[in-house]
Amino acid sequence: MRTVAGIKLKWQGALLNDGRQRILRVLCNERTLILDDFSGAEVQPGWVEFVHAVLDTRLTEHRPTLITRAADGAEIERVYGKAVRSRLASLPWIQLPNVDRRRAQST
Repeated sequence: MRTVAGIKLKWQGALLNDGRQRILRVLCNERTLILDDFSGAEVQPGWVEFVHAVLDTRLTEHRPTLITRAADGAEIERVYGKAVRSRLASLPWIQLPNVDRRRAQST
């Protein structure tokens, strides 16, 4: 199982197109993928298309993809666009209590 955080760091580096294609294949073919803390943070050029390609391929091929996020739909759309928001909206969701344990422990 892989997480997208390490992949995103490599993406921001000077990868050639074939390197990006290799990463795309790995993420699309992984048995289960976890996108942790998927947020509305600003992203590098090309990252939106990459994320959409990963989500679209995994959903089309019915591959399990777990996504955690704190951003709401409007924030996701602002950064990633309507296509990514639409793909995320088509997934089943589990709503957890809105408690940030990190903040609760520091007070």
